[in-house]
Amino acid sequence: MLACEPKGTSYNRIVAQCFLGALDVSAEMVRQVEARDCPRYSGGAYAAMETDASEALPMGGFCRP
Repeated sequence: MLACEPKGTSYNRIVAQCFLGALDVSAEMVRQVEARDCPRYSGGAYAAMETDASEALPMGGFCRP
């Protein structure tokens, strides 16, 4: 079951951390090189999971602290 915990808002949108059971969806996306850590919203929670391949993905200016 997917469950999301609201963490705040940005541009009138909800920012949330989502889990599929015990799996943190954002963490898994970073591990699978499908996404980057967005420190502005994660506080850098996923930065240590990034690899050279994930760091090659583009990061929008909105993600910078």
